[in-house]
Amino acid sequence: ENATNAMAAEIAHHRAAHGFHVSLDGVAHVAQPRAAYIFDLMEKFAGYGFNKSHSAAYALLAYQTAYLKAHYTAAFMAAVLTADMDRTEKVVFLIQECKDLEIRVQPPDLNSSVYEFAVGDDRSIRYGLGAVKGVGEAAVRAIIEERVARGPYSSLEDLCRRLDLQKVNRRVLEALIKSGSFDCFGVNRAGLMLHLATAMQRGDQNARAHEAGQVDFFGLAAEERAHETRARHAVAVPDWSEALRLAGERDTLGLYLTGHPIDRVEQHLIRFVSHRIGDLVSERPFAHSGRGFGAGGRSVTVAGLIEILDFNRSKTLAFIDGSVVNVALPSIQADLGGGLATQQWVVDAYLLTLGSLILVGGSLGDIFGESKVFAIGVASFAAVSVLCAIAPDAPALIVFRGLQGMAGALLVPASLAMITATFTGSARGNAIGQWTAWTGISFILGPTLGGWLVDVSTWRVIFLINIPVALVTLLILARLGGMHQARREDLRVDVPGAILCTAGLGLLVAGFIEQPQLGWGDPLILGAFIGGAACLGAFVAYELRTPMPMLPLRLFRLRNFSVTNVETLSVYGGLSALTTFLTLYLIEFAGFSALQAGISLLPVTIVMFFLSPRTGRLSMQHGPRLFMALGPVLAGLGVLAYTRLPQDVNYWVDVLPALLVFSLGLSLTVAPLTTTVLADARAGDAGVASGVNNAVARIAGLLAIAILGILAAGGGDHLTEHGFHLTMAAVSGLLVCGGLIGAIGIRNPRRA
Repeated sequence: ENATNAMAAEIAHHRAAHGFHVSLDGVAHVAQPRAAYIFDLMEKFAGYGFNKSHSAAYALLAYQTAYLKAHYTAAFMAAVLTADMDRTEKVVFLIQECKDLEIRVQPPDLNSSVYEFAVGDDRSIRYGLGAVKGVGEAAVRAIIEERVARGPYSSLEDLCRRLDLQKVNRRVLEALIKSGSFDCFGVNRAGLMLHLATAMQRGDQNARAHEAGQVDFFGLAAEERAHETRARHAVAVPDWSEALRLAGERDTLGLYLTGHPIDRVEQHLIRFVSHRIGDLVSERPFAHSGRGFGAGGRSVTVAGLIEILDFNRSKTLAFIDGSVVNVALPSIQADLGGGLATQQWVVDAYLLTLGSLILVGGSLGDIFGESKVFAIGVASFAAVSVLCAIAPDAPALIVFRGLQGMAGALLVPASLAMITATFTGSARGNAIGQWTAWTGISFILGPTLGGWLVDVSTWRVIFLINIPVALVTLLILARLGGMHQARREDLRVDVPGAILCTAGLGLLVAGFIEQPQLGWGDPLILGAFIGGAACLGAFVAYELRTPMPMLPLRLFRLRNFSVTNVETLSVYGGLSALTTFLTLYLIEFAGFSALQAGISLLPVTIVMFFLSPRTGRLSMQHGPRLFMALGPVLAGLGVLAYTRLPQDVNYWVDVLPALLVFSLGLSLTVAPLTTTVLADARAGDAGVASGVNNAVARIAGLLAIAILGILAAGGGDHLTEHGFHLTMAAVSGLLVCGGLIGAIGIRNPRRA
């Protein structure tokens, strides 16, 4: 009690003597209301604790903390940053507090930073090397110990020669470069990253020379190395863009230290934003109006930057449904009748409308707003899925599948267009990598889920799984907003083009599917081929003349856009044919259940999930040509093993090894392919460019299943073993052909 009374008296004394004159920076003084509020809080704080002595101790500690923060601000903030340096979210908060206190946080520096945050001068703090993510304490301690023992590092090469590169490895050095720790060498980060491999190689050579006892007594080698280093650095390497530099800081420091992505649009935001959020808080920090703090009930406008938007769920919806049907085809045939032709129609009716109208879906997104069209597509997809589940016969199911494809044509291009409009640079590569990863994952995950449902229930249930996914997607979209985008009156839908495209593709597909039953000489088959070709010819002619085509043929003047779409036709045709006919073979010949057949393709899901986002980033950094050439060839070599797949299948020997090779090749291909096809499109063409690429991919599957079905059936109406082997040879050829197209036709864009 005496201690509490003494503390109360001490606080009262400081309130009277210094309360309104506490200096934060030696010049400005705390305003009287704020100072009084602080002392009130400390007095109130003295009432908490397990007992009186604890309360007094806590109050004293609070006062001392405030005193240190006021008079030794930089040292105090450096200490608390060091205490929480392993908690990135806390470091971000504390660095923002440093900015509010006008304490400058300097980037990490290899030659002046220590492991902890340290005081530079009274108004600055040097970032601690131990707070750089992905480096590790052992590596930082080794760097600092060598620097203390033998002096500062003069260059990247000097560092690599002096350190153990097993401990300070490439991952550590790349993280330090991205964080700005090597900026002290006077070489931009792009140049450092470019020369890193050479520097590490020279460091290894130097270490081996020392181990072999080869010592340079006269210093000639050192002088030669220094000359070569100066010569390399004299070659100007364009620095990273601001977006790429800031992304590197975010990945390694957890925050943007030398700038912020919103800075590039700040001058535009000033026109309609009334306040900064920080200004609102500081304007009236302790007033509460009942409707929030600071604004006093006034209406204000603020703006922020969305960094991540997740549209993958709805994209997954369309492709889960597109792939889940494959494992249910034998059950559908047993229940509703029909042969291989009926199975093909169930798959191709969906792909026909999806591929034909996806261009219209892209245009509708540009006209009415991607979010609105996206929501309509998701809701329609769910509604038609219910109709598929209750279809009374095969013709009705085929019709409903066509309607389902129309709904998919609305939601698929809108999802990619929103991602493309949101991200730039390597961030776009990463986002599209995740988008394509989920595309492939849903394409393969569908059979696993569908197989289980078919085995435990009925094929009709596979269509009902779309309902909860659609509801969750619509709920998330409603929370994100964007449903009230303004309509663009200057655009219109190309209805004649949509009709001609759908009719042309539909007639060609009908001819290929029905040919095994009717024969090449049947008038209906000839009429279908001639009519389809005529409609597609008329479609191209019309698109060249109409002022607002759904397929802007001008895009095909762009080399990479054209070549990538041709490669898409080849690769996605092979992918669709593989998943469809391999699933049928495993069920009808190898005796797999629907669930077993679905699980058999699960390794593709796992490999793509982990590799596609990384491949997307690498292709943005190093160019897509290598990935788009090597990936399809590798996938094709994997599929080639299935040309001798026996009926008594041993999954671990006959299926899995080839599937893993195929998965690796596919993972190398899909993200760079999607990124490249959109790279040349203007922002206003995002929806249409997305639609073109998706249309090509769906049409590829449509035509591959229809045409290769002729080989698979072997002249009949059911899949044969010999026909399956021929089909797998054709699939392998399609994939390898896609790789050759990429190798010859793709050009890596110039790096900015």
